[in-house]
Parts: sequence; C-alpha cells; structure tokens
Amino acid sequence: MILSLALAAVFTVGAAAPALATTAASRRKVVATIKVVARRHHLSAANSRALVTLAKRESSYNPRARNGSCKGLFQLMTSAPKRRWVNATWNTTVAISYMKRRYGSPAKALRHSYRYGWY
Repeated sequence: MILSLALAAVFTVGAAAPALATTAASRRKVVATIKVVARRHHLSAANSRALVTLAKRESSYNPRARNGSCKGLFQLMTSAPKRRWVNATWNTTVAISYMKRRYGSPAKALRHSYRYGWY
C-alpha cells in the first residue's frame, strides 16, 4: 500500500520524483559514484562533500528525479535524452562543469543553494 501511494505521488503530474525514496544500497552507490567523478576532476575534499550534499538536497540521491524541466541528481535543466541524465556519472560530470562555470566551484554553488534555496 505504501509503495503504491509513493508511486502514485511520483507519477502524478507535477510531482517531484524524490518522493520515492531510493534504497540505502543505491544511495551508497550514487555517493560513491559522485566521489569517484569528483576525484577524476581533481576536486578537493570540500568540493566533493559539496557535490554529495547538493545531490541530497536536489534529488535525495535519486538519479531519476525530475521536477519540471530539471532532471537528475543535481536537477539540471537539460534536453539530453533520458538514458544520459539518469546516469550518475554523466550527471555529476555535467554538474561539475556547470558549477565551475557559474559559481567557481561546487562549494560556492552549495553556499548559494543554502542562501537562496537554489543554485
């Protein structure tokens, strides 16, 4: 019953996908993926933690999260096909690029998110 209510909430028009919680194992896998991608981009530990925190704030670590035109772990506005934006590695890579370009770093993007409720 609870699962069917959660699924109904997710598939209701306008409902955000994070309403359906992911399993602890899938959350750990997503966090591990974010950290690996952060290392590949030579990010500091603080920036890596900021990415993990933003993914939790934006999508509850759900790579399939969608809220209007914003999609994926970091709720990016993208026209990429679904097979791309649900991929945690691709989504993290694109998010890092966006955050560096717009804010200078993921840590600065997180500070903006805390201050304004969005990044």
